[in-house]
Amino acid sequence: MTPRKLRHFRFIGRVFLISLAAGLVLLMLVAGVLWAFKDRILTSIALYVPAPQLREIPETPVVPLAGGEVAVASDTASVEEAEDIPLSVTEVVAKADDSVVSITLTNSVGKVVGKGTGFFVSSSGMLVTNRHVVDTPGATFTVTTTDGKERPATLAATDPVLDIAIMRVSGSGFTPLALGNSDTLSTGQSVVAIGYALGTFQNSVSVGVISGLSRSVVARGSNGDSEYLDAVIQTDAAINKGNSGGPLLNLKGEVVGVSVASALTSQSVGFALPINDVKQAITSVQKTGRIIRPYVGVRYTQITPEIAAERGLSVNYGVVIEEGKTGTGAAVLAGSPAAAAGIMSGDIILTFNGVKLDQAHSFASLIRQKTVGTTVTLVVLRAGVTTPYKVTLAEAPAI
Repeated sequence: MTPRKLRHFRFIGRVFLISLAAGLVLLMLVAGVLWAFKDRILTSIALYVPAPQLREIPETPVVPLAGGEVAVASDTASVEEAEDIPLSVTEVVAKADDSVVSITLTNSVGKVVGKGTGFFVSSSGMLVTNRHVVDTPGATFTVTTTDGKERPATLAATDPVLDIAIMRVSGSGFTPLALGNSDTLSTGQSVVAIGYALGTFQNSVSVGVISGLSRSVVARGSNGDSEYLDAVIQTDAAINKGNSGGPLLNLKGEVVGVSVASALTSQSVGFALPINDVKQAITSVQKTGRIIRPYVGVRYTQITPEIAAERGLSVNYGVVIEEGKTGTGAAVLAGSPAAAAGIMSGDIILTFNGVKLDQAHSFASLIRQKTVGTTVTLVVLRAGVTTPYKVTLAEAPAI
């Protein structure tokens, strides 16, 4: 390369470097000016930018669980369903404890002749217990609440059909238990029993499940008396002596049954009266001061598949109207609602107001849930023909 060309390239290189340096200086000056006036610049730009379209996003509801955890619900309906989240056993007991009482019976000389359990169903002092707990002539009753206070109690009414008694305690401000729906129970459902275990240990708690529904058993008392219990709840929650009359609770703290008996020859086999059968008695005492029971006025035998096969019946459910097993007592009582409707001995009642009379739905239990004056429809099988009969329930005569 000649000296002239070399000078030419050096000149071009110096111009390029000078231009690059000048450009960098200018860029730094512009950046400095922009930084110094950034707030004014951004404000001016915002004036020409359209406001964003905002969409309201609803808050996701949060539902507390019994154990102190937190569950996220997807919608409002889930929040309402959260009310059915089961409580812990500890929470059920805490909710029910003040409502459960022990009952002590004493005779005229002050000797204790009986003990049992009851629970408040009104703030004014109405109690539910078993009839066999208080069925001691001449006895006086003392109720002991969880705070240790003893209060005299009086017997308001006893049920002539169901093993239920209603008592009253003077005072107010008592905590009643909520009554659940025993028709919605299912086998395997968890339950809690509270009672005066062995007549010694007040408000003892036992936990178990529903072992069976619509059981029929014969209960025998210590005095040798026996009674037929129809459509009762079976549970493996311990029902000890002294627990009779206490509540059987679901995991919402609602009463679903009234403890009534246990199998002496087996462990973990207890029975409770469905609370739906008891509600009518409570309402009756609240309104009239006594227990008024509706009745149809028939004697009957529940048909099972075994009885149907044995007798050669055309159906394996329902109840067959017939005389008592001893041959005494008319199949249809004279002057009864059944007699007025035209129901006869030998008829088979298949349904009660559309409910099939099988081992899960007993005739007596369905009647107990109605009130006097209610008209029901009974579908009757007679000589191979089914006919609906309208029957108006009347007050059951005193036993």
